[in-house]
Amino acid sequence: MGGIQTIEVRLEPAHAGWRLDRALADAVPTLSRERLKSLIRSGAVESGGALLRDPAVKVRGNESLRVAVPEGVSLRPGEIVTLDFKVGAAGR
Repeated sequence: MGGIQTIEVRLEPAHAGWRLDRALADAVPTLSRERLKSLIRSGAVESGGALLRDPAVKVRGNESLRVAVPEGVSLRPGEIVTLDFKVGAAGR
């Protein structure tokens, strides 16, 4: 837990003119569009070494993108994540 999973994404020509968040959501169905918006805004998406921070930017299609997703984080809204907390004497 705590690492980063990098997802390599190749957009299709059909994605040309789409918003970045919408194109990524179509190409990576395991991530919700809202989660992708958050990742984009945080600087976790790059194209050709440049960070993309605007979810509304239009894509050209045929782009190669990298998405850095923190591991151990829910990928879909409503997904259950198990957390292991240890409480010692100081936590009482």
